Amino acid sequence: MKLRVGAGAGVLAVIIYAGTLAPAAHAQTVDPLAGSTDQSSALALEARMADHLHYGLMWEQLYNTPARVAGDIETIEDPDDVALYTGNYLGAEAYRYGLAKREIAAKHDVAFWTGQRDEALARVTAMVHQYHILINISGSWQTKLDPKINTSESPTQDGYINIGGGVFEGQPGLLFRSCVPVKAPAAFDLAKQTTPTRIVDDLAWPPPLYPWVHASPGDATAYNCDGATSRDAYAGTTFGLATALDLVGPDDAALRSMIANDLITLTAFTFQYAWGTPRPTGQVVIPVVFGGNDLDGVYSPLFDYDPAAEMNLAQVALHASEVLGNTVQEVKWNAVWLSELTTQLPALTASLLQDVYQPHDSFYKFHLDYLNLFDLIRLEPNAVVRDQMREALAALDATTGQDVDGLFDALVYSLTGSPSRMAAAVSEEQGWLAYKARLETVSGDTDNSQDCGTPPAPGKIDCVPETQTQVVQPLPGGLPPLVTTLAGNGGSRSLTPLPVEDRPGTDFLWQKDPTNLDSNEPANWEPPGDDFLLPYWMLRYYSEAAPPTVDPLPAWLGPSFS
Repeated sequence: MKLRVGAGAGVLAVIIYAGTLAPAAHAQTVDPLAGSTDQSSALALEARMADHLHYGLMWEQLYNTPARVAGDIETIEDPDDVALYTGNYLGAEAYRYGLAKREIAAKHDVAFWTGQRDEALARVTAMVHQYHILINISGSWQTKLDPKINTSESPTQDGYINIGGGVFEGQPGLLFRSCVPVKAPAAFDLAKQTTPTRIVDDLAWPPPLYPWVHASPGDATAYNCDGATSRDAYAGTTFGLATALDLVGPDDAALRSMIANDLITLTAFTFQYAWGTPRPTGQVVIPVVFGGNDLDGVYSPLFDYDPAAEMNLAQVALHASEVLGNTVQEVKWNAVWLSELTTQLPALTASLLQDVYQPHDSFYKFHLDYLNLFDLIRLEPNAVVRDQMREALAALDATTGQDVDGLFDALVYSLTGSPSRMAAAVSEEQGWLAYKARLETVSGDTDNSQDCGTPPAPGKIDCVPETQTQVVQPLPGGLPPLVTTLAGNGGSRSLTPLPVEDRPGTDFLWQKDPTNLDSNEPANWEPPGDDFLLPYWMLRYYSEAAPPTVDPLPAWLGPSFS
């Protein structure tokens, strides 16, 4: 039934260098990345991913030695971003699975692609099951009112007062950033890697008060979880689950049901609280009074000021209800979606322009914008509504499409079929391989600041203050655009995006400002590689299994920023 409404590591380095790619190679050729060198590099990364997948989640980590021996892990790092990056990798594996199905059906190297399909399915299943925990274990977070005054410290120590809890009942649907079993090894102690007050200890699984939430075989019975969840975790979670729902779900009824119900649970929780996220914590944070971050308090108006994020949740919940064929849920989420089209769609472009107005501040927000817009456009059947969303994406992309970003270009190609965006994404992915190979040889250190100078002197980078911004306004009648440079301050950045292979080492390259100059990572550090694998499998899926119709984004006549 369709009720939709309308409205107007070392081994890797060897494999990389074994091919023809040199660090300076950056050819703009339309190559679906199916060549032996690119595929070998992707498979080497997939093999290494086995050492970054723990408890159904994907981790950046430090090893005990610079040799980074598999399994010899000193500590995981940055549990705050795990839900986001795991969602990226879940999407990658869903596309890998979809491509493998197509190759098997076409009888192309069936034995090889059967192995790819089966490994992708196993990883998708593990991640989906862990998201089931991240979404539902909040039902075990039960607290009671217990206000206390600590006479040895300020009542507003660290920007909040503590009343013990009890304002909101713990219930399924409040997403956690990450969770690990209480009995996990010391290397997985979340409190060592994030704000300790954000850790919720010893949550029972499954939640005793919610018998409809079932555990999977092999689940632990209690978890420590990282809370204070922000919109980035939701963007990654919904992207990964929605992709797996559509590419893997048709072949696995149990997985399909789990994903769809979890997407509905996730959205229903925040919707019932006016698109905010209440928490059973006892920390009362009022930033304008105490300082601090509303994410640490009993309530955050998380989605109220982000139309793309709010609409994305409503869209995936409606899509999930349609996949389930649940008429009651379809009626509910159609009504919600109509409200979103009425109240949020008109504000979508303006909110994205607010993001790009400061293109070098919190660059990660563009990653979230692209993920949210991708599913909004991909899942929208109404051509008029879809065109309005594409216009909003065009406003964003007029700025961020200049960033030489492999994920942004892959996502836009997948929506538009634009050959130029495919060529750019392929080039950037191959640049990523050179970037990774370089980091393997310099132990993660990058020092581009030493090259700041005056181009076109060989090897020199035109460096400017970090917050300097250039505004470009197209003019009618073929006139040259009006260019305004706004002075900045702070440290230095490159005036233009650095070549991909020269960029500073980081956990997820496509989420970082391409004009950043330096990084200093220890020799025993290793990020997982999902930043290569998501664009890789997405580009291959959409170029080989499901080529999109060529329909470039509409021209944006407003300003862009750099």
